[in-house]
Amino acid sequence: MEKKKKKILVVDVKSGGREFLVNILIEQGYEVITSDAILSSHILLALEPDLVIVEGCVDPVSVDDGAEWAKSVCEFVPVVVYSLTKYSSIDGPGIKYIDKINFRDLLKYISEM
Repeated sequence: MEKKKKKILVVDVKSGGREFLVNILIEQGYEVITSDAILSSHILLALEPDLVIVEGCVDPVSVDDGAEWAKSVCEFVPVVVYSLTKYSSIDGPGIKYIDKINFRDLLKYISEM
């Protein structure tokens, strides 16, 4: 019986960063869904991801923030928040924070889920 691929939702407003991360995850054999904006809880649940990876400041136009959104959805799905700039750590139940995304650490974390 074939092992089910983990489904990962990547949320990042910057297409370059999002595409780079998506390519790495696909090469590692994960199923990847992308979004350029944070999603409502009901849409998130309908997508049924095994993990969400969100950039810490995903929506520069509004007050919505990736880290705050992560806190609101981590009860439904594990979340990794990353930032390419210095950001305060928000690790907590269901949330993993990675400062200046380290792909080796990220892939290790995903494989251990």
